[in-house]
Amino acid sequence: MKANSGQFKKGHKTWNKDKKCPHISLAMMGNKIWLGRKHSEESRTKMRIGVAKQIRKTGEQANNWRGGIFKRDGSYVFVNVNGKYQRQHRVIVEKRLDRKLKNGEFVHHINFNKHDNRVENLYLFRNRASHVKYHAFLKRNGLDGTNNQLTSNLFIYV
Repeated sequence: MKANSGQFKKGHKTWNKDKKCPHISLAMMGNKIWLGRKHSEESRTKMRIGVAKQIRKTGEQANNWRGGIFKRDGSYVFVNVNGKYQRQHRVIVEKRLDRKLKNGEFVHHINFNKHDNRVENLYLFRNRASHVKYHAFLKRNGLDGTNNQLTSNLFIYV
């Protein structure tokens, strides 16, 4: 690379020679020339109404509504509950226990399939530490988690 690359060299023609402020628009220069199309008041009103209709299409009225459920690859299934998306497995456990889950409680998928949200496949851990200990136990003993001692009884904590 040259030591003075990017600098002006004597005798060279500049890139913007014979150009009137190419980096500044005519509106910024205060020029009276209008290059765009002027819309009538009627067409501007129609455009505003069209935009307003698009904005109102949310939730069930939206064209891409999928029943309030969506899945992310490698992640959990989310479900719409009262206008807020929550993880489906947590909602299922809350309904089964008939109470809200505490912040520290963890729902574990027994077969490690995050999209399998059957009650038989869900297990509730009291806190993060017990959930981490369980996974350490599986790893230490070379288990894959499918043939383990967990039951599907949500009322038993590890």
